[in-house]
Amino acid sequence: MQLPLDPDSRCSHCAMDKHCFHEAAVPEAFKAFISAHQTVDSGQDLFVRDQSDIQVAVVQSGAFKLTQTTPTGDRQIINVALPGDYVGLSRLFQHASPVAATAVSRSRICLLDHERLNDNPRQAIQLLRRELESSRWHQSLGMYEAPARMGQWFLKLADNNERRGLSRQRLTLPLNRTELANYLVMALETVSRTLKKLQTQGLIAVNGKTIDILDETGVRALAYPDPQLIS
Repeated sequence: MQLPLDPDSRCSHCAMDKHCFHEAAVPEAFKAFISAHQTVDSGQDLFVRDQSDIQVAVVQSGAFKLTQTTPTGDRQIINVALPGDYVGLSRLFQHASPVAATAVSRSRICLLDHERLNDNPRQAIQLLRRELESSRWHQSLGMYEAPARMGQWFLKLADNNERRGLSRQRLTLPLNRTELANYLVMALETVSRTLKKLQTQGLIAVNGKTIDILDETGVRALAYPDPQLIS
C-alpha cells in the first residue's frame, strides 16, 4: 500500500537521510522527487520482468533480490538491494526490463517520481552508478574461489551497516542459504562448507542468519587474495 508523504516522513526523520542520493551533485533536489512510501511484504514483487510501467524506489528498510530468467528457465539473482540502494533506475533507460525485483523480507521503500527523473537524465545516471557497480561485482564472481566470494559479500554487508550507523561486526543476512548459493553462484553444499570453514578459521561466528565478524582483517585478506593466487 502506498502512503502519501506527511511532515513526519521527510528525509530528515529517516535513518537513511545521509546515505540516499549522496552520489548526486545536489542531493536535496532528488529528495524532492520522493512521491510516496510503500510497504512491500516478503515475497511480493515490486515489479516483474518485462513490465512496461516504471517503478523506481529507494530501499528504506528490508531488502530486495533482483532476478533474471536464464535460457534454461531458472531465476538467477543478479543483485541485492539493501537499505539506501535504488531499485528500478535502469528501467528509466529501457522500455521493459528483463529484471524482476522481489522483497526478501518485509520492506519499506520510498517511491520516486520517475517522470521528474526522466527530466534529469544526467543526475539519474549518477544515481545509477551504484547499481552498475553491484552488477559488475556480481559478474566478476567467477574470478574468485568460494571463500573469497563469501568474504566479499560479508564486507559489502558490513559497509552497508556502517553507512547506516550499525555495527560492522554483526551482520544479518538478507538471503536464506538457497538464495545465497544462487546469488554467489555456488552449490548449496558449498555455502555450508564455506561458512563452516570460515568459522573453523576463527574469522566468523554463525547463528542462523546472524553473522559475527570476529576478524575483519582476516576476512578482507580472504576476500581479496593476491591475484596470482586466484585460480
